[in-house]
Amino acid sequence: MTVVGVPVVYACRLSCAKLGEILLNQSAYEESNTKYNKCYELRETELDIKYEGKIIAYKLEKYIFPKDIIYPGWIKD
Repeated sequence: MTVVGVPVVYACRLSCAKLGEILLNQSAYEESNTKYNKCYELRETELDIKYEGKIIAYKLEKYIFPKDIIYPGWIKD
C-alpha cells in the first residue's frame, strides 16, 4: 500500500529534524495544544523546505511529566 498526499509530504519533510529533536506542524500543534499543553513547552521555528521555502514548525523544547497521572493497574513502578 502506498500513501501519498500533502500530509505525508510534510511529515517526511519534518522528519529532517536533528537526532533527538521533535518537530510538529501547525495542525499537530493545534490538536496537541488543546489536550496536552501542560506537558510540554514548544518554540515556534522556521524550516527552509526544499522547493517550498520557509514554513513554520514547532520544536519540542521541554517535556514536563505530569505528577498527577493515574496509571492503569497493569503498569508496575
